[in-house]
Amino acid sequence: MRTLFLYITFKVLWRFFFSVIIGVRFIGSRKFNGHIQFIVASNHNSHADAVTLMTAIPNNKLSKTRPVAAADYFGRNKFISFVSWLFLNLVLIPRKRAKDNKEDDPIQIMNNVLKKGNSLILFPEGSRGESGKIQPFKKGIGFLMEKNREVPVIPVYMEGIGRVLPKGNKIILPSLTKIYVGDAVYFKKESPAEITKIIEQKVLALKEKSAKYKQNFN
Repeated sequence: MRTLFLYITFKVLWRFFFSVIIGVRFIGSRKFNGHIQFIVASNHNSHADAVTLMTAIPNNKLSKTRPVAAADYFGRNKFISFVSWLFLNLVLIPRKRAKDNKEDDPIQIMNNVLKKGNSLILFPEGSRGESGKIQPFKKGIGFLMEKNREVPVIPVYMEGIGRVLPKGNKIILPSLTKIYVGDAVYFKKESPAEITKIIEQKVLALKEKSAKYKQNFN
């Protein structure tokens, strides 16, 4: 029942809205296929990012794919927290936590979700930035991958999504958006810092690919 509900939400309603009304196009979305589990690592410019990415997740993975979001925004009260889970399938993490409180440890929360066989959608910049600019990735994704080396990371670059629902704006605006999906990356002996840097470079490479794509069609 949960799978059917999420299918209707993302694959029917939101997919129609983003592809037809907004103008979102995926390039390489088939690279999400064939994995038992994965972590999507993407740049972050809009509250529409997670919903847009969920429309491209394979049908059989929808209910087990959890976008990561800030608890202070999407879980600021019980009702909003419930709606965030019901309609967006979010896993909420605190941006700030009390010292020595393991229950509020974002890495441990995400690790627990992965250990249950779920996939994650992460935004390693940590917060929404300016459209077209990528902020330095935070090391949290490196520490998470150190504990879950069997899970591949799929890099994604979202081009133009910042114009759809920019920071400080509450109205979704039409804007031709291209989302580039890269090849899955596995990690073996790299340190958290090295893992973070590699993922950041993969997303930046997709950004360069998007720039060349635009040049070829201008």
